[in-house]
Amino acid sequence: MWFTKYLVATAHGVYNVGETGRSFETRKKEHMNNVKSYTRGSNIVKHAWFSNHSIDFKNSQVIDKGSSNICKMLESWHTASINLQMTI
Repeated sequence: MWFTKYLVATAHGVYNVGETGRSFETRKKEHMNNVKSYTRGSNIVKHAWFSNHSIDFKNSQVIDKGSSNICKMLESWHTASINLQMTI
């Protein structure tokens, strides 16, 4: 099965890396609906609610596509890369 890794940012420069086996646009719409309805269990909603950040869906993007094994490796790489950029 192929997965898509995507990046969703807040207006404050905090990033969330997600993964879906469905289309990115479908998953993005789900996230947008979750934020609008304050859906429980959504990490993006939790972040927006508890840190008072707005989510920048307009600038969210696909960062990689691949099999599940490749995606696990890429997630680690992207997470480390984002963390490094935030500390510079």
